[in-house]
Amino acid sequence: PLMSMPLFITLDGLTRFLPALIALALMFRRVRHVVSRFGLSGPLDGRMVLGGFAMLQILEFGLRMTIDQSAAPDPTGGLSMMEVGAWGLLLGVVSACLAAPIAEEILYRGVLFRSLDNRLPTAVAVIISSVVFALVHFYTLPSLIMVGSVGAVCALSYSASRSLLTAIVLHALYNASIKIPEWIVYQTSLS
Repeated sequence: PLMSMPLFITLDGLTRFLPALIALALMFRRVRHVVSRFGLSGPLDGRMVLGGFAMLQILEFGLRMTIDQSAAPDPTGGLSMMEVGAWGLLLGVVSACLAAPIAEEILYRGVLFRSLDNRLPTAVAVIISSVVFALVHFYTLPSLIMVGSVGAVCALSYSASRSLLTAIVLHALYNASIKIPEWIVYQTSLS
């Protein structure tokens, strides 16, 4: 291998933060302004996290039962060769369940949604920011709908709680509910 797995995991996690850090550097002069404006110091609304997570699980189940029925099964479950073994699980958790939710919520809800919400009705800001978020993650039509729904629920939870921490935890919980079971079920088919 060209680089060690711990180094790769670290670099992958750090690169996920790059767009968010550039946006924050252009918008704010001090870190404490980011923390206070985005509600990163809390409070975490646990009921909103659990309610949003439940709504997303119901929606995903509905999509699987309707639109996604004809999809050909993927024997790897969408995992890459980098996600084999314990290091692969660590990569998935750090990348998809920690770094991505933090960085993406800062960028798509903290920066994009918040900027749109200051100028447009909240519903319009939710739709635009969710569509942009979904298009960046485009895979298949059901995935596009699901990712857009995650973006919408996270934007609404941020709008209602004024705590980006609530949206981050909701996003992390949703990603973990996919990535960890996916690794458990499919990683042996990659070995």
